Amino acid sequence: MDCACPQSKPSTLPPQTPNVPWPSLLCLQALSPAGSHLLFRDRRACLHLLDLSTNATRPLLGSCSYAQWVPGTSVAVAQSGGSLAVWYCPDDADRWALCDS
Repeated sequence: MDCACPQSKPSTLPPQTPNVPWPSLLCLQALSPAGSHLLFRDRRACLHLLDLSTNATRPLLGSCSYAQWVPGTSVAVAQSGGSLAVWYCPDDADRWALCDS
């Protein structure tokens, strides 16, 4: 699947990030049940995963229209177009499954 997000290694957020689009983050954000990771979508609809213990963020999926944690688990699901993406472990976000419709 083509991802509009840059494919790179996790980066660390600077201590103060003045240009964070907070109103956009409030549209789609979800804290993991364990409280260790945050899913959020930026203005370009790119889904990101933030590790709250290290402040490392990584792009997960481009053109994301929906994302959430599966209740009571560490499994995240997201939709992009007609595809469903599933991450079974937020600590290993490079391993994920894609289901096309």
